[in-house]
Amino acid sequence: MKIGIIILCRYDSNRLPGKILKKINGKPALDYIIERLKLVDSNYQICIATSKYQSDEPLVNYCKRKRINFFRGNKNNVAKRFLDCSLEMKIDYAVRINGDNIFTDPSIITKMLNIAKSNKWIFITNVLKRTFPEGISVEIIKVSYLKEKIAFFDKYEKEHVMPYFYRNLIEDEIFNYYNTGKDLSVFKLALDTKKDFLFLSSICDLMEKPHSAYYTDDIINIIKVNKLSHE
Repeated sequence: MKIGIIILCRYDSNRLPGKILKKINGKPALDYIIERLKLVDSNYQICIATSKYQSDEPLVNYCKRKRINFFRGNKNNVAKRFLDCSLEMKIDYAVRINGDNIFTDPSIITKMLNIAKSNKWIFITNVLKRTFPEGISVEIIKVSYLKEKIAFFDKYEKEHVMPYFYRNLIEDEIFNYYNTGKDLSVFKLALDTKKDFLFLSSICDLMEKPHSAYYTDDIINIIKVNKLSHE
């Protein structure tokens, strides 16, 4: 079974333009994601899937400088971009990570991939019933099934990639990964707005070790101990 990790991102975000390369403590936001994903398993390919538009050239140039695999596809049909990238990578299961998830948790991805490796489930997610913070989302799809069903996606599903599966898969085809014993869904760790940027920067300011040493519970602990807020 071949597994790949795809980071879906674009440079020209509406709410926070250029956020994917915006520097937090001197490091581009995308560096945080890449460095954390490299802790999952060195055998898994990592690829950045962006668009063919000129506006995404800064992102492509970043990938070239960093020698990171990238794929350029459809701007608005994000599901097709995701599928085409998966097919080019020749993978059986594709892990979808959003470009605003700078604190993506390698331990959660690893546990969810162990479930995928059973080959019992079409779709493994921690979003169906959210118990992790926004920004710690992980979705893993069997590529052959995505290829089979993408022709039935409506406009919303093409843009947001995975809603079709939440709406159409039955219980024994979808696995929801829960955060055992605690619900952290009230916390937001995604980078969407200027307010998010300032909040996430304040968390990084308080880290005494490299950011990749801090997993979800560690980050929530920083927030609680220091009484950090988006406000």
